[in-house]
Amino acid sequence: MKYKIREVLRKKLSEELVIDIEEIPNDYALIAAGIDSINVVLLIISLEEEFGIEFPEEVINGESFSTINEIEKTINRFI
Repeated sequence: MKYKIREVLRKKLSEELVIDIEEIPNDYALIAAGIDSINVVLLIISLEEEFGIEFPEEVINGESFSTINEIEKTINRFI
């Protein structure tokens, strides 16, 4: 499942960002790559739909959605 999560994340992020997400390391701060709060909200909604989960308010923060690695960890907590 880890591979699928990362694959889906990269696909969703590439749809939201105007940069080539394949060039972004998994531990790179997404805010530095150009993602903003609106992009994060759209990403969260999209990931909830994709994985059939709902993120509780307490995990919707800058840390949980700061890098591909952190987003993957957050998703894994709820699937």
